Amino acid sequence: MNKTEVYSWRLSLPMKVALEEAAKKQRMSIAKLLESVVDEWLSEFYKTDNSHDNEEQARRHKAAAICFGAFAGGDPKRSENVRHTLRARLTKRCAR
Repeated sequence: MNKTEVYSWRLSLPMKVALEEAAKKQRMSIAKLLESVVDEWLSEFYKTDNSHDNEEQARRHKAAAICFGAFAGGDPKRSENVRHTLRARLTKRCAR
């Protein structure tokens, strides 16, 4: 995979030395070591139990479901008559 993005951050000297030593022991660059560590961490992060998130998503979906579909109203041809209705309302408002 081509690497096109750059991310940098500041480290304490002991952390930098530890990273350099670990990379040397693993016979890889610091960048490759960091990519490996982040990849492993992200894999574990996304394996975690997210049932609470699923429950929250289901609750939100249920709450929003009442708005799905057509708008409730007494005129099924409201969208077809919107121009006429709007003009009538504006005429009435301007006549005041």
